[in-house]
This record gives sequence, structure tokens and C-alpha cells, in this order.
Amino acid sequence: MDEELTDEMPPAQKELERNRLYELITYWLQTIELGRKNFEVIYTEREVVLPIESMEFSLTVDRIDKLESGEQVVIDYKTGSNNKPSAWMQERPQNPQLPLYSISQDQVDGLSFAQLNRNNPSFVGVACEKELLPGLNLPSKKAVESALDSDEVANEEDRWQIMRQLWKERITSLAVEIKSGHAVVNPQKNACNYCDLAGLCRIDPQRMEAVLAEEEEASPENEAEGWRGS
Repeated sequence: MDEELTDEMPPAQKELERNRLYELITYWLQTIELGRKNFEVIYTEREVVLPIESMEFSLTVDRIDKLESGEQVVIDYKTGSNNKPSAWMQERPQNPQLPLYSISQDQVDGLSFAQLNRNNPSFVGVACEKELLPGLNLPSKKAVESALDSDEVANEEDRWQIMRQLWKERITSLAVEIKSGHAVVNPQKNACNYCDLAGLCRIDPQRMEAVLAEEEEASPENEAEGWRGS
């Protein structure tokens, strides 16, 4: 648990949280880890600084496993169950911490979320071969071939390295935008779904107008006019 957070917790709440985490981790170890082939945890909380376009990006990865066959897989712990590696495959990758790490090292053979929850404990990610960890897949054929010439076909054995090269190109492109101060309004799909700043929005004028209309209708002046009219 985060030390700053636990310092603010009452002792009883701290004990409850400790017990909850103990049960969750035990369930994960029994359900997922015990069924795996032999492996070695070679790093935990590994910190890396990645230079891109004269900028430095600091990364901390939760864990790196080395498999009995020599492959290395980067693992990021998550307690939710809505973690989608497909977000890494987009032209502008979302949540790119693991792809960032993959381009900082010579050997990375897979990236995976470890979903620590009782409803769906699982590894979710992509790798150089199917089932490198239970549940891992190759990068999708569609995601890889969308970046190739129309007459090219991505063989299964090539997809992983092609995807790593695409991440390098796409993340470098984003870094160039950041460095140049490029700030065009170009949100990811569904980025507005949970935003509370519609009144300041430059993306959807109709949505902004609707919000302003609602605010005007609920204003004290309008409420007073409605009372006088009644």
C-alpha cells in the first residue's frame, strides 16, 4: 500500500485493507501463477529513463519475468478488469507505458497487464508468440498490416517486431509534437465520455451549447421568473 495513503488511514481501516490485499494476492497466486511453467522474476519496480527527441521519459515497470525458454515479459499490475492492449495498437497509442518500455530495451518479448481481481484474474497482453503467458496473443494482423504497404502481409513470426517498430515510430512522433508545442484539439475516441468540462469544450460546440442552455434554464433569475409567472 502507498505509505502516504496508509499514514492517513485509521488503524482499523488499515487492517481491513491489508487483509483484503492479502486475500487478493493469495487468490492470484493460487489461480494464475501456480499453473505457469517455470519462470524467474528478474526485476520489480524497475526504473528506466528513455531519451526521445532530446527529452527524457521516466518509467517504472512493476515486474519483469524471464521464462525458462529465455523470453522476457513485462508485467503491469492492475486491479480493474477493463484493460485493453488494443489501445496500444492505435495511431496515437493510449496508456503507452509498456510500449515505451519495450522500445527502451533490446530484449522485450511480451507486454502484459496482470488483472488482480476476483471476477476475472488473468494476464492480458501481446507477445512474440501466443500463450507466452496464459492468455497472451500476438499483435493483431489488422493492427500490424494497417501500417504496411497494401501488398505486404505480416507473417505471425514477424508481427511482434513490426509492432515494436511501429511503437517506436508513433511514440517518437508524439514526442516531436510535445517538443514543438503542438496542441491541436485532437482527442482520442471516447475521451469526452467522462469529462466534466463541457462548458469549456473546444471539441463539440453543440454539446457546449446544450450545457450552457441547461445552466441558463436552471439559473436563479429563471427560477424567479417561473415563480412570478405561477
